Amino acid sequence: MRINSSVAAPAVARTAETKIAAETKPAVEGKPTTGLVARDEFQRGPGGCFPPFPHPLPPVFQPDAKSRATQANQLDQISNGVRNGSVTAQEAERLLKEQQDIAAYQQKAMADGKLSKGEQLQLASMQAKAALNVYQASHNGDRNAFAKLDQNAQRQADQIGRLADGRRSGNITNSEAGELLGDQVEIADARGDADSVKERAELADKLGAADRDINYHSKAGTQFHLKPFPHPLPFPRPTPLPLPRPLPFPELPVHTLPFKGVING
Repeated sequence: MRINSSVAAPAVARTAETKIAAETKPAVEGKPTTGLVARDEFQRGPGGCFPPFPHPLPPVFQPDAKSRATQANQLDQISNGVRNGSVTAQEAERLLKEQQDIAAYQQKAMADGKLSKGEQLQLASMQAKAALNVYQASHNGDRNAFAKLDQNAQRQADQIGRLADGRRSGNITNSEAGELLGDQVEIADARGDADSVKERAELADKLGAADRDINYHSKAGTQFHLKPFPHPLPFPRPTPLPLPRPLPFPELPVHTLPFKGVING
């Protein structure tokens, strides 16, 4: 049986439009979408046409993830030693300085975005030596018997633990770790010498500043060290105006009076 094309064409077109509308219809709230996705809906989705960039980066884009995790574990051991007193203030200062040197080498090695075989071996050697030093400091006879009662020691232990968490997650970068560990070295040195009221007050100031720095740098995206313009803005010095030239002093006429009298008379 032959069908008139002029009658069948609109019917086929309406059927196709109904099918496409059913397939591209937005999903009802609470029900998954099936079939095709409308072009406008795809462009209006989260992240636009491209999915949002994952954060943190996958391990394949983090060549220093292993060395950072190793440093985080060593910082956790130092934190526990400071908290229970097995690591004294002098030992903590030495161990934290070693971790600062490791972070500085990590920053230098990752300047090109990758770790070569030689750099990986150097990092492994430095961290193996640091692990031995942490173990020896934690198991020798030197102890801080009053560490659990020392609020400054407990506060520094918490800060070192937060540093370890930031290094493990990647929020605290190599450059940030070098600065923050330098603060902890100064705090450990001040803890060992805080005998007077003035020294204890300076130690409290350093602990407060370290708390603020760790809170700031533990957030993602704070590794660029973008500092605001100084306030107030420095104004340019005014250009000195040339001094006016002095007017010439007028020459007055000199009148000589005739001499009247006797000289040596």
